[in-house]
Amino acid sequence: MGITCFLLVGGAAAASLIRIDPARPHQTIEGIGGALCFYNGWITAHPYKEEIYQHAFAGLNLSLLRLGNWFRYTNAPDTSAFEFVARAERILQRPVPVLMSSWAPPAFLKSNGQTGDGGTLAHRDGRFLYEEFAQYWYDALQFYRSNGVSPAWISIQNEPDWEADYDSCIFRPVEGYDRGTNYASYARALEAVHRRLSGLPDPPRLLAPEVVHIRWNTLASYAATLDPRTFYGVAYHLYGDSIDDTVDGYVPSLVEATRYFPDKPRFMTEYGLSNMLDAAILLHHCLTAGRVSGFAFWSLIWPGADGGLIQIEFPWDRSRWTNAPPGTPTQARGYWIAPAYWAVKHYSCFITPGSRRVEATSEHPQVLASAFLTPDNLRLVAVLINRHASTAATIRWNLGSFPAFRSSAYQTTSAQAHDPASTNRFVPLGEIGPEPALPPSSITTVIWDAYVPLGSAGDPSPAPGAVGVPTDLQLRWTPGSNALVSAVYLGADSNRVARAGPADPEFRGWSTTNALPIRGLDGGTIYFWRVDSIAGGNTNAGPVWSFVTAAAPALKHRYNFDEATGNTVIDSASGPAGNGILPNGALRTAGRVRLSPASQQHVALPTGLVSGLNDFSAAVWLRLHSAANWARIFDFGHNTQTNMFLTARNGSNGRLRFAITVSGSGGEQRMDGPVLATGLWYHIVVTLRGSVGMLYVNGAPVATNTGLTLRPSSLGPTVNNYLGRSQYAWDPYLDAELDEFQIYRVALRPQEIAALYRLGPDRLLAETPPLLEIRRLGNQLRITWPLAHAGFALQVATNLTGPDWQPVAVPSPAIVGDQWQVDLSLSPGPMRFYRLGR
Repeated sequence: MGITCFLLVGGAAAASLIRIDPARPHQTIEGIGGALCFYNGWITAHPYKEEIYQHAFAGLNLSLLRLGNWFRYTNAPDTSAFEFVARAERILQRPVPVLMSSWAPPAFLKSNGQTGDGGTLAHRDGRFLYEEFAQYWYDALQFYRSNGVSPAWISIQNEPDWEADYDSCIFRPVEGYDRGTNYASYARALEAVHRRLSGLPDPPRLLAPEVVHIRWNTLASYAATLDPRTFYGVAYHLYGDSIDDTVDGYVPSLVEATRYFPDKPRFMTEYGLSNMLDAAILLHHCLTAGRVSGFAFWSLIWPGADGGLIQIEFPWDRSRWTNAPPGTPTQARGYWIAPAYWAVKHYSCFITPGSRRVEATSEHPQVLASAFLTPDNLRLVAVLINRHASTAATIRWNLGSFPAFRSSAYQTTSAQAHDPASTNRFVPLGEIGPEPALPPSSITTVIWDAYVPLGSAGDPSPAPGAVGVPTDLQLRWTPGSNALVSAVYLGADSNRVARAGPADPEFRGWSTTNALPIRGLDGGTIYFWRVDSIAGGNTNAGPVWSFVTAAAPALKHRYNFDEATGNTVIDSASGPAGNGILPNGALRTAGRVRLSPASQQHVALPTGLVSGLNDFSAAVWLRLHSAANWARIFDFGHNTQTNMFLTARNGSNGRLRFAITVSGSGGEQRMDGPVLATGLWYHIVVTLRGSVGMLYVNGAPVATNTGLTLRPSSLGPTVNNYLGRSQYAWDPYLDAELDEFQIYRVALRPQEIAALYRLGPDRLLAETPPLLEIRRLGNQLRITWPLAHAGFALQVATNLTGPDWQPVAVPSPAIVGDQWQVDLSLSPGPMRFYRLGR
């Protein structure tokens, strides 16, 4: 039986019925989001990019990210794509489905020998290079996959019907001459790519033909030549597709598109309107009239004054940040949220992949309604648009067979969205009433949840109060009864863990099983954790448990560059979670990596590499091939405002410098060392203990700063962690060899640093005490132990029954060969016992 809500008010106009029928499903939603295909360097260089990423990814709960395929063999790697996907997945705590489109293959595969100005596929020896084009796509996907970008869908050619002066390549529906040019066939190129990619593990799904518009027989002519076995879904853009230049004028084109391959999913992969209400109505028409499964707004982030969901300013010159509408709160940070953002958010935030659009009708002539049911049938989402400019619309519901027990709603008016100073957007309304009034020119998203009785998670492993727990472990539990997913929270503050939600740093991820791996915990620390049982909109918050980790080794990360091939740089101390990459490649021989500035070679290390550290040490073996001002040995941070770095040559006095800041170069806390020569190997160590920082070169201290108030943890979870590259886009890349790079969770003592230098690269300090070698030499006792055990100190006691171990302060141990050595005078008195301790 359907659920109908009625409220009779004397003299008032009757509420119009919104009827939703979950028993009448339509298409499955695969993703809603936007594109980051151009001006990528503006985004990655923007000083407030982390705020922008939060808006773009978490703010929209984005489920489709369109990227360009810019792989060309000889060009610099597309590191911006790596960053976009890594940031999106870190922020969202889930994989982000990527749609990748190519604007042009490499120039050698083009008829005009260049990536731009149209042209078609090259024709040689009596044939078009279809197989070579397919190999290009194969190589591109392997490259992107090896760097963490695995497209769910691909389009082999963006707008194959559109010739442009920018990157483009024309494919006609069939081979043949047009105005003197012999054009390649899109259908044959698609067949070749399909064949080549079919052997890949989990190949991407091919979308076709991604033409510039539906009208003027364009989609029809390409569709007529396509073999349905060679592609997954139909893709198109909407340029010029309104028959009367109104938003409703797109409907005939969208309906026409459903006639081609009606059993395949449809994707609107590029278009957008800047007005909030128009953008929402367009999305409604695409989902209902066009029955699209995927929608990508053009563009997600864009420079200038119009065109993107998030508008950004020129990142390299703040004096040019003048385009934001007056009153924009974020103008001083060089970006603002465009009105259309809120239209997309009303659909993307709660309509998740796998949801089915279900039948929804509105009796109100000015109210558009669409509805979506999650795959578990536990959540129903409706998006309502009151398109009337001046009159509110009162509505009521019939939810069909959906057993709603709780609702919530969010609302944005056009006035709010278009007011640059407004902070009253996407307003939470709480529980929706039986006859809500929809304001004029507004969008309202309503969420209903079905009731599911949930039990609490139990049987935690580690057991409550467990001690000696490894710093890398697998959390395990028994999910609560009826739970479909578990949310896991962990941290060192029990109150924060008890109150945390998915947006808090204590959130560690979702699990559909009974386990979640956790890596990189601090040693000797009490940790608290909880597991929430979830089904649809129902949550049973679990109890807070605790455990104590075992003492962790001092060495947190180690990169010894022993890999023979590939772009991965292995962290032999903390495992795969600490692995880095070589985005632009590099030569590695005999455990050394050679970074070339001409190719912008550097090592990119994972997010949050040093975020939990207070006391720390960083050690590196380095040989400079040339010394350029500000070239970084390492640079960990977010941007030019928040970072810590070590440069071989600072531009002020030409010396080695360590600096840390959270307020740009003017707020740096520094230490300067000596001038480094080229061609020589140096062992360089930075340490911080409390407020005391020290800089060592070749085992000896060269600089001290006793007033350091910043530490790595002050930087937060750093996202740009580089060896050989700076946060500043204009700084040179490092021209050097690296033999070892190590990060310690403690400040190494002077004798440990001296030992590391004497041990040389590829040898580490020992974590366990060794046996002492003791010899009598006349009236002296000579005690020796291996050099690698520099972290241990000689101690003495006069009995072994409740011994009172005291340090042997005089004489200090000396390095002799490959050992520590102490000569003690023999004197009368009680028997003495010696050991090494920490």
